[in-house]
Amino acid sequence: MLLELISLVWTAAVPMMDITLSFEESYPYHMAAEERETVTPVRLLRISWHKDEQCTYTGVMVPYVRDWEEVVHYSNHEEVRPPEPNKTEGQGIILTKKLCEGKAPESVFRVASTKVFTSNVTSSVL
Repeated sequence: MLLELISLVWTAAVPMMDITLSFEESYPYHMAAEERETVTPVRLLRISWHKDEQCTYTGVMVPYVRDWEEVVHYSNHEEVRPPEPNKTEGQGIILTKKLCEGKAPESVFRVASTKVFTSNVTSSVL
């Protein structure tokens, strides 16, 4: 009983401690081989239940390819996906500045990636 209670409290508390960021606007994925050197400036908004912690993060988004083997684990087997260096796998996101109202800009270093599912990036969790 105590373990279930601790688990419930932990499950409820983690989203409040997490930093969730969402893109302020839609950004195009750069999928074609000739676009792989593209650097797109991005702005993300921190989603927080604390009104005084709603900040904006700025940085860049860049395409990447997967030039390594990837092991995908399924419930009853695993699959080894070979490298695909000629195919854009996703977008890397590098954030370098945190801007909060009423505070001086702060240098940060946050990274994340998002897989390519559509032609535009509209939201993400970092």
